[in-house]
Amino acid sequence: MTQLQDTATRPFVAFGQMAHQGRYAVMAFVIFGRPDLVKARKALKRAREAARVPTTLRADSTNLFTTGAPGAPISITDAPALLAKYADALNEAHGMLRYVWIDLDKAPDHIAPADPEFRAKMQDTLINACFAVPPGGKYGPRAHECDILRVDAADRETYSTALMLDLADTLPHALVRVMNDPEHFAWIQRDIDRIQYWSNMEVNVRPATPEEAAKKN
Repeated sequence: MTQLQDTATRPFVAFGQMAHQGRYAVMAFVIFGRPDLVKARKALKRAREAARVPTTLRADSTNLFTTGAPGAPISITDAPALLAKYADALNEAHGMLRYVWIDLDKAPDHIAPADPEFRAKMQDTLINACFAVPPGGKYGPRAHECDILRVDAADRETYSTALMLDLADTLPHALVRVMNDPEHFAWIQRDIDRIQYWSNMEVNVRPATPEEAAKKN
């Protein structure tokens, strides 16, 4: 299992989250070089201000991809402007988007959203897949070069970290929606395509062969 902590010593920091909707599950990370974190926080603050989404409010999938109550301070109507500014901020701070996905229609029967442990099982698999990249840096840093922070396990009380976590939670939920309905969410794909540094991969999960299962027992 990939380490999930901030040691303050590794050269990169990755903020990630899993999203599931319809036939897809997506795990996405935004990755910054540690020296660029201050620049990234400032760029995200400007992005929020430009989109008129206050930095003091939680602006993640909880609000941005739900219809919300009438008069809610943040809702789906804010998502297009905010996502566009997020793409600008990522490019300004030389941040990277890395994501993997699984098509559940192609998955074995034992991998199903109805399974109470589905999220935990899928999350571990997809996190490890996100960092299964070759050496050399062409596809970004590997796991041992990153402090990896998962949105649903991270401290949201720190103001600067909260901005990163909002970004990291927004992107996989945006991606899973455009995968399920590319026509309706074409505006998401347009902004994702503007991100300068990115890599992605479909994860194929298959059941173990009898030989592999015997080795584990």
